Amino acid sequence: MSKQKQSLAPLISTIIVAVLAIGLAVAAILIMTGDNDNNNSEAQNGGASVSDTSFKPTQELISECTYAAHDLVAASYRVVRLFVTQGLDHLDEPYGNRPEDGLYTVSSTEFTSLEQIQALVKSVYTPEEALRILTDVDGSGLAVYQNREKLVKVEKPLPGTSEATAEAEPEDTSDGSVQYKTEYVLGISEKFKPAENYTKDWSSCRIAVTPLSETECKLVVYLDGLDPETVTDADKDSILEMSMIKNGEDWRLTAFRY
Repeated sequence: MSKQKQSLAPLISTIIVAVLAIGLAVAAILIMTGDNDNNNSEAQNGGASVSDTSFKPTQELISECTYAAHDLVAASYRVVRLFVTQGLDHLDEPYGNRPEDGLYTVSSTEFTSLEQIQALVKSVYTPEEALRILTDVDGSGLAVYQNREKLVKVEKPLPGTSEATAEAEPEDTSDGSVQYKTEYVLGISEKFKPAENYTKDWSSCRIAVTPLSETECKLVVYLDGLDPETVTDADKDSILEMSMIKNGEDWRLTAFRY
């Protein structure tokens, strides 16, 4: 069995995602293309064989896929943190009560609105997969992050009062001068529990990139410091197989893998 030609590409850019105290460094990218001498050759790629293909990507496409793979894998690690391993810090309810609406108010400054989290997820995954992550990440209908309603007291200025009086701290009165308005803050579901048994190390990873066409690319991500040249069947839990597709100008991952 001949081994498909592999070349260790120079590191185009090192992505370091500073998230709390955890960093993600993409150590190297392996470019997997066809063997010019034998299109029917096979390769061991994380214990899986790459399908035979006669597609020969251009150097421009290889560079494009390399950049996209760096960015998407780095961003997908942030999604893993948000939806699987950590979540965002939140405020406790008064007296330690459970929230009546099932949501705690997020206290983290990393993300302060649902729109920010939605934008991150949609920038990494296809629309269908992004919707699943946001609304049903574990298959039980769990939407980890939601808008939470919050009543905020506002003052209705009394006739004849000055602007300064209108801006003063409102007090409860019997004439209806104090009103409330609804605002929305970022909430996290009380049902979300971080996966404490998750031990995969993303601190340094390698990515094998296999362009399949102008709009499709296979990725194999090697976690826990694995060397793609020496992996065995015992390492399979530390190897993530992914695919990314291009829609217009943007590449997106097709599935949430962690």
